[in-house]
Amino acid sequence: MIAAFVSVGGDNFDLTLKTITGEKRQFRRNLSAKRFQHDLAMLMETAERDCLSVIVRPHSKSVAFIQLDDIIRETALRLIPYSCCVLETSEGNYQAFIPLVGLDRAAKELARSALVEKTLADRGASGAARLAGSFNFKHGRQREDGTYPQVRLVSPGEGKVFSVPELVAAGLISIPLAEAPKPNLIRPKPPRRHIVPSYQRTIHYVRRKEDGSVDRSAVDLLFAVTCLDWQVSTEKTILLLEANSPKAAERYDDYAERTVVKAQRIIEKRTAKARRLTFRKRKNELS
Repeated sequence: MIAAFVSVGGDNFDLTLKTITGEKRQFRRNLSAKRFQHDLAMLMETAERDCLSVIVRPHSKSVAFIQLDDIIRETALRLIPYSCCVLETSEGNYQAFIPLVGLDRAAKELARSALVEKTLADRGASGAARLAGSFNFKHGRQREDGTYPQVRLVSPGEGKVFSVPELVAAGLISIPLAEAPKPNLIRPKPPRRHIVPSYQRTIHYVRRKEDGSVDRSAVDLLFAVTCLDWQVSTEKTILLLEANSPKAAERYDDYAERTVVKAQRIIEKRTAKARRLTFRKRKNELS
């Protein structure tokens, strides 16, 4: 399944492990296919032992993955020639991913809506799917014998990507191409450059451990605090931490998110302390 997405331009994956009740147990963003496949055996063993669903979300810089969820078997079989991945997540429940190229965000939503309408798929599909070979640990899916269905890869596709005209010709999209939004002929202003802190420079501001090694957790926390102080958004701070921190790269849990939460608490305490000092100073001045 991973190789199927890679064959059509999949660059990386988000990985989530969820309990039967839907609680997020682990989360890892932007896993490369190589890293994912390297740790796959250990990941599957852990998931099966702890009854965790393995959920992946494919990403690509050049391809839009249109997920058609909760479709019937006949529809799934018809979509095989146009899909890079067709799954059976439980008995009689299918989903397919169609790789489309040449779309901006607006055109992607048009194509997605048209495909959902044509296939009677779930409009609320998130773009993430359970990993083929893993078990669908979810309330309502448990069989009478206590077991859970195993996600099955029906088709890995043939490594082909498609355009909207090709799907129109195949009868999968009934909207005319003229309905696609016209491009904006006015050249937009270039976006403002957002400067972010240097992770490597942050290392020099943190005291090393007694053995001389870098205190990676302290570096990550200081980097997160600095990002937030520089008005970098929480989401981007998490992405920067995952992209720069060696420790974050080694973890499969929500380490980056928890580090940013700690940084937010430090800033909140600092702000509260500054307010108290300001209040006392004004009180003394008035008295």
